Amino acid sequence: MASKYFTQYWTNDQWKLETDHANRGYTALDHTAGNQFRKAGVGIGDVIFVVTVKKGQLFLGGKIVVTKLCSQSEAENLFKTDFGLYQANEHLIGSKNPDRFRPTLKVPVKIVEALYFESSDGPKPLKFKSQGVLDQQTLRGVRRLTPRSAEELSKLL
Repeated sequence: MASKYFTQYWTNDQWKLETDHANRGYTALDHTAGNQFRKAGVGIGDVIFVVTVKKGQLFLGGKIVVTKLCSQSEAENLFKTDFGLYQANEHLIGSKNPDRFRPTLKVPVKIVEALYFESSDGPKPLKFKSQGVLDQQTLRGVRRLTPRSAEELSKLL
């Protein structure tokens, strides 16, 4: 079965926290947490692109290839960190050779305008507040990307 591709929106506060961790040397993007993965249909082998929006610009933190879905307690047993894990019902564990977190990678507007999400009515573009200014609500939660959109994001990494 072919992989599916998703975005997971991190709040600006979460992005800052992860940036602080990266500045202390923990740059591996080997895990993420939330409460919507199963509902969105995320499974083993799927790809999660971690994103945020700051001042209308899309930032791409990297991608995680899912190798395991687990609970908070399972994730805490896997990751013994000095800063703790994000509290959530669902945790995604990435590959043994994880991507690194890239807190400053801005996605060019031309690419953002070409991104589409899967929907029951067919592919849907991201929403903009105004010319070149992305509406962060369009990325809230976990959203499924079209394969072409995932390819465009992967090229940036």
